[in-house]
Amino acid sequence: MRKKEIEKLESEFCLNLAKEYRAVLENYPLLEHSDELSVDYNILRETNKEMSKGNLWDFPWSNNLWWIGEDGFGNFSFINCEEDKVMVYDYDHENPAASFDDKQALSPMLLHEYITMLKEAYL
Repeated sequence: MRKKEIEKLESEFCLNLAKEYRAVLENYPLLEHSDELSVDYNILRETNKEMSKGNLWDFPWSNNLWWIGEDGFGNFSFINCEEDKVMVYDYDHENPAASFDDKQALSPMLLHEYITMLKEAYL
């Protein structure tokens, strides 16, 4: 994804994406076809727009949350743009978290660990 596209997303959604996540969007063609970590501008834009209106899982969404991908089985991953460390949270529709405070159900993982896990799965 190009830097201008990232800036358009930040402007449209009134948020600042962390440097570490921006670097992923700009530099990870290896994962370009991974649904778990989308780097597609249109998919990110449309899905985050839909998530901000509400979602199928009734998970309380706030403007600081950013959808980053899905696993194809009804589960999705997101980050909280207000956190200092970029953590990836997984929402599991079979073991749903009632809120963002339910960290145990959301299985947080550092972004670089998440990317390592995906690379191992796709290589």
